Amino acid sequence: MKKRKGKVKDGLVEVFYDNGQLEYRGNWKHVQTGLWERFYPNGQLESRENYRDGHLNGLVEMFYENGQLRMRINHTDGKENGLWEEFYENGQLESRENFKDGEQNGLRELFHENGQLRIRENYIDGWENGLYERFDSNGQLQFRGNYIDGELDGLVVLSDEDGNLTRTDTYRNGDLI
Repeated sequence: MKKRKGKVKDGLVEVFYDNGQLEYRGNWKHVQTGLWERFYPNGQLESRENYRDGHLNGLVEMFYENGQLRMRINHTDGKENGLWEEFYENGQLESRENFKDGEQNGLRELFHENGQLRIRENYIDGWENGLYERFDSNGQLQFRGNYIDGELDGLVVLSDEDGNLTRTDTYRNGDLI
């Protein structure tokens, strides 16, 4: 990286590991701009990000060292916007959730490494709202409840690994009643 009087010179920035492999590269025009890429010491792509006026803008992708996609999310002016997906190293989907203006908004699903649904819940403006369900790795429902503004509210049902009802509780504004 070229520096002059404590400032980064405008243009292409490239930084290398001690082994000579490229660590990252991107464009600088007073701030990060355009495509930036970061690499593992073995040369494999680690991340790809787009910037506008120093803020993440557009698709961000991160990769495992084996090249498998690890995560992807869109940004608008530095805030998460749209679908965010994360993957296990074996390529199986780990999570899928939606963002609006940097906050969780809409359906969020998390998965066990075997592909079975682990958690399904909804968000409104960053707060859990609506039905929340948790499942074991065989797909059996373990927990079902409802959230209002991030607080458990209403009937909560718990089940064992065979799906048998083990307990019910009632909550109001996050407090067990």
